[in-house]
Amino acid sequence: MSLLVVLSFFSGDEHLILKNLEWMKELDEHLDYDCLLACDTATNPDKAKELASALFNKVSVETYNRVERNAWPWPQNNAFVKTAWNVMRIHRGPWIWVETDSIPMKSGWLNALAVEYNMVRKQFGGHLSKEGIFNGV
Repeated sequence: MSLLVVLSFFSGDEHLILKNLEWMKELDEHLDYDCLLACDTATNPDKAKELASALFNKVSVETYNRVERNAWPWPQNNAFVKTAWNVMRIHRGPWIWVETDSIPMKSGWLNALAVEYNMVRKQFGGHLSKEGIFNGV
């Protein structure tokens, strides 16, 4: 099963996801993967979907309700948990969580990550700190 690319954003960083999608398109004219845009119900995903549709095979949108607490880590954890449950329901395969500060550095970035995942096949990829905090995309 192919890697699903999940792009997470909200109205406050929408400009960053748009810049990131433009940069991805500049690096790689087409990414042979499906994409899921994940945002809260107060965010309009139309511009991001338009840009993502020119880059990925298929683009869908997952929306979730905002949480009342706006301070870190509540909104971020809510976004990840709500989206993760939906991905498990609809995809049931490997996926990569890409936030707006996850910037690809070179052409072929996504293929390289997919190849690495297929070689290692670990449940999670990223860095586990001494404090037990998992950091990854």
